Amino acid sequence: MDKNIAALLREGIRTVSVRFQGAPLEKTYIYVTDLVLLAGDRAVVQVAENYKVVEVVEQHSDLRIEPNSEHRYQWIVSKVDLKQYQTNLETNQRIERTVADAYQANLRRGYQEQVLAGLLPEAQAELLALTQPRTIVEVA
Repeated sequence: MDKNIAALLREGIRTVSVRFQGAPLEKTYIYVTDLVLLAGDRAVVQVAENYKVVEVVEQHSDLRIEPNSEHRYQWIVSKVDLKQYQTNLETNQRIERTVADAYQANLRRGYQEQVLAGLLPEAQAELLALTQPRTIVEVA
């Protein structure tokens, strides 16, 4: 019996060319899938007893398997969805930026309070007057 009979008989099945991380650019492998995979997508394949992430190089419009092939083609296990991961990274960056801004503002405020605490009331008033933003009044 043909080693790839299930892939050959099923409708909507296609093959994709994939590249393993670290492999030469010209070295690709063909896998079978029923998933919609585009060039650049990441997918999971089974290799021996392990799972590996590969990059899809090309999605074929049909099944590129010859009947009675000596090679048994393996199936893509899953598509790697990086959307949630990217969202998490962006959220983390926003949190870190907000905390860094707050930390810097707190340091400035603490430094200002420390300097003012060492001054007499008149000197405090003078320093505050010099360091506060000036209001520009427009004359109509």
